[in-house]
Amino acid sequence: MWGWRSSRTIVVGAAIGAFSVFCILPLAYMIAVALSETGRAALYADLFLDYRQRALLFNTAILGVGTAVAATVIGVPLGVALARLALPFKAGLRIVLAAPALIPSYIVGLAWLYFGGPEGLPAALFVLTVLLYPLSMLIAESAIRGVEPSLEEAASLAAKPGRVLWRITLPLVVPSVLAAALIVFVLAVSDFGVPALLRARVFTTEIRSLARRGRSDDRLRSSLHAGSADRRARDRSSLRELVGRRGARLRGCHPQQPDAGRGRRDDRVRGGVMARLCPRANDGRRRSGG
Repeated sequence: MWGWRSSRTIVVGAAIGAFSVFCILPLAYMIAVALSETGRAALYADLFLDYRQRALLFNTAILGVGTAVAATVIGVPLGVALARLALPFKAGLRIVLAAPALIPSYIVGLAWLYFGGPEGLPAALFVLTVLLYPLSMLIAESAIRGVEPSLEEAASLAAKPGRVLWRITLPLVVPSVLAAALIVFVLAVSDFGVPALLRARVFTTEIRSLARRGRSDDRLRSSLHAGSADRRARDRSSLRELVGRRGARLRGCHPQQPDAGRGRRDDRVRGGVMARLCPRANDGRRRSGG
């Protein structure tokens, strides 16, 4: 029974709340940001003016729509045959036809490359169709088995079996077929293994490339920073060693007239080292002196 204190109401309310928080609100926020004034400008610039984004969108749409259409064209007739025809070894045939849905996509992609298959977007579309058509087949078979037999029997009294299938059975299973096509579309555009192996440039593979490029840039910046720190440390060590040698030499020699040329040369050496260590201070000293 439904009621404010019913456990069913609490469970369903909690499920609706969780779905709203974790699924609806992020999507609504993304749509609101995209439809804002600044978001519209950025969306227009990125999606319609950037050739690379347009190409990725086109390839992703072709992959998803093409896979959904091809899987529906292959899977629905097989589902009708399994549901309506008296086939020998039907149970084993159903298992064999549904087996590709149980294989990970990257394994099928590797097998395709191992047997010398071509690369590119058409190859990725073909491989994903082979992987996902069992979903359309099984959903169509289940929907056809759920059709009320009395409707088909009444229609068969005045029409041929083909017309009954076309006018009665298929219109009743169209919602299930469209739902299966939508599931295939989502799985196709979200797959990474097949497009990555077959070098099809879609959004999933491009996001991976951007993430790897970002990590490479971070490592490069870290190495440059570490290299500059090591270089500064070596310069300081060289300066201390130079000053120490000059001081030891001066302390160990007899009193004599100062060598003006040597003093100027030492000053130039120390000045060059200090300029490398403290370029900003050196620039400030020059400006103040000028």
